[in-house]
Amino acid sequence: MSSAIVVNWAKWDLVEWWEGCVGKIGEETVATLTIAEEGLYARICNYMYRTGGVMTADVLEGARLMRVNHNQYRVTRQALIDKGFSQADVARELGVTRQAIQKMLAC
Repeated sequence: MSSAIVVNWAKWDLVEWWEGCVGKIGEETVATLTIAEEGLYARICNYMYRTGGVMTADVLEGARLMRVNHNQYRVTRQALIDKGFSQADVARELGVTRQAIQKMLAC
């Protein structure tokens, strides 16, 4: 039996999400993330909410967990990293500290 905390419901701040991924409504800007990047980021956040854990650094395992092609996962994940997204960003989405994420990674 797993001791991970499973979250069945989480507050989702739509305005914050939209502005972080797409930009402010009414402003003519290029989206911060592509639709593929936003989709993977959302899937990773949801996975972390659901399992109470962190994403693996292994590309093949990460792709398996996200149920996507490993080449697509590798490219999209690298694009997110290149744009500055990290597990610390996911920690903010989860409402926990970076230290909590680091502690989870150490287990």
